[in-house]
Amino acid sequence: MTRDVYLSVGSNIEPEYNVRAALRQLLDQGIRVVSVSTHYRTLPVKHRDNPSYINGVWQLSCSLGPEKLKQSLSEIEKALGRKKQVDRYASRTIDLDILIDPEVTGFHKDILTRNFVYLPLLELNCKLILCDGTILAERVNTSDTRDLSPLNEYTNQLRSMINE
Repeated sequence: MTRDVYLSVGSNIEPEYNVRAALRQLLDQGIRVVSVSTHYRTLPVKHRDNPSYINGVWQLSCSLGPEKLKQSLSEIEKALGRKKQVDRYASRTIDLDILIDPEVTGFHKDILTRNFVYLPLLELNCKLILCDGTILAERVNTSDTRDLSPLNEYTNQLRSMINE
């Protein structure tokens, strides 16, 4: 049985390479990526002197259980050189976070506070209902595009990868 899982993706160390490599590894593991949101160049949340990020959201059709999916994502992060830091705002090669998984109670806290998370998520599912029964679009500022620069050509490259 498969379910729709939404995954946020971000990188600010060789981001063009690392986001694409993470997608390739996910696909190579047999995980089906149904859709890819527009990816954005974004400023760091903190440490504004750090390099900018590439952020986006992927929708998966997943049959792996939640723990097995987390393990797969962790293995991809490790393979791409991600080192967990005490500073959660430190630069990273790749960050793969499960935003919404119907088999897990709750949702990722950044959904409601980070425009580079909720806007791509709404692009993939504009009627998304959170596990608490509320509609995401009614809880966020859908016109807040500050600090977001769309990467249309890069997004199209990622989309072509899932259609190969």
